[in-house]
Amino acid sequence: MRTEHDVWDELRQCVAFFDLRGITDEDVEDILSQKFQMLNAGHKDETYNCLDVLPTARLERTASCFTSVLKLIQKNPSKSNIFWETLSGAIDERVMHRTILATLDLCMSKVSALAKVDGSTPTDAQSPLSKGLLAANIYLMWLHVPGGSAYSVFMPFVYQDALWVLLGWAKFMYAPVLDELASTSAGRSGQTKRKQAKASTTRVLSTELAT
Repeated sequence: MRTEHDVWDELRQCVAFFDLRGITDEDVEDILSQKFQMLNAGHKDETYNCLDVLPTARLERTASCFTSVLKLIQKNPSKSNIFWETLSGAIDERVMHRTILATLDLCMSKVSALAKVDGSTPTDAQSPLSKGLLAANIYLMWLHVPGGSAYSVFMPFVYQDALWVLLGWAKFMYAPVLDELASTSAGRSGQTKRKQAKASTTRVLSTELAT
């Protein structure tokens, strides 16, 4: 049976997942200050490529861990202190809660940077959309942990990136349905126009015959 100690131990392991090579402290600050989007394309591509060593499985595990943490906190809000102590701990002198936040936003912003994920689905192991969805899920759960304001977890542009990913997922998932509805609507519109044209022609002919 899984214990509370197991949850906190797993959280420590998940924190370590985000200590990615190639993403420097300077990159973290650039991302969280929105300077990242103003950097040259080459540098941004190199930084995005660092996400390749963060497999979807680790994001899934982190999302599952955050779910367990939220359950503990809902039962006992004071447990949030343990969460923040674990999350803000240093790994090789890195402040990990900011590193995690920046990495999550990097996963999400990659989706918006691509604008469209061609040939990928949310179940593909390394799909940018799949990673972006998991990152958005983790971030939105994170916002429910008491004390986040002290750590500046809520950032409007990060929240916007999360919503953008969810919108992109919705468009991807429901595109076939929307296309079918659009096609049906167009077909009905065409039928209506043909009926109107036929009715108009009939009226004209009737008028001519009457005269």
